[in-house]
Amino acid sequence: MLPITRTKTGPGEKEPAYVVQRTHFCKFFACLALVGLIVGLKLYSDGERFDDIKLRVHGMARRFEHAENSHARAHAEMAKVGEEFDQHLDRDMRELEVMRALVLLDYPSFVVFVVLSGFRLALSPSGLLYVCRRVSIC
Repeated sequence: MLPITRTKTGPGEKEPAYVVQRTHFCKFFACLALVGLIVGLKLYSDGERFDDIKLRVHGMARRFEHAENSHARAHAEMAKVGEEFDQHLDRDMRELEVMRALVLLDYPSFVVFVVLSGFRLALSPSGLLYVCRRVSIC
């Protein structure tokens, strides 16, 4: 029979408590340590098998590091795509406001908005007003 006794911890407790004597625990722990030592020595004495296990552990560690790095790169790529998307949305919103101002034909507010938005205005020889991007030549 197992060296475990069942008892109650207090008068109001419904769950039983299990008690293991210290000597039995020490014997069990010593047997477990002895078995671990025997297995370790057996593996260490068999050099080829020890090297095989060492290579497997090293390979698993490298695969884990590679997966961790690729996961971090994927997060960085998603952040970069999010920033680019945000820039495109900002540019599209500015262009939409420019088009609304053109449709309403409110030239003074249109000119102020375009200049503040970073676009350039150009007047053609025929008198037409052109809106150009920041860097490009009109």
